[in-house]
Amino acid sequence: MKGMCYLVLIIAFLMFYQKEPVFTIIIIGIGTGFYLFVRSRRSSSGGGNRGFLSAITGRSNNQQDQNINDMITLMMLQQLISNSSSSTRSHQNTDLPPQEDNSEQKRLEMIKDEILNLLDKE
Repeated sequence: MKGMCYLVLIIAFLMFYQKEPVFTIIIIGIGTGFYLFVRSRRSSSGGGNRGFLSAITGRSNNQQDQNINDMITLMMLQQLISNSSSSTRSHQNTDLPPQEDNSEQKRLEMIKDEILNLLDKE
């Protein structure tokens, strides 16, 4: 009976997919998410505090794994903070144009003025 219900659902989703493929994918995604949520709730109430990702992968989460996860998270945050501070320093350095760019800019201004003068004469 359960297999027959799954078969009917698959056929119904295939028929609906021909008319509205985006909504079909959204409905299937919501259903899968709800299934994983219920599954994680059932496993956490029966087998201790396993969490959502542990329910998906099927692994238990012991103290050593938790410590390693905390250490990795801390390292990622530290890297993020150091990258953002170094990027703000590099942005502050690029605000002031170097002397070479200034001379290049003057040369371009002179060429632009010459072209504008030539166009005004015509």
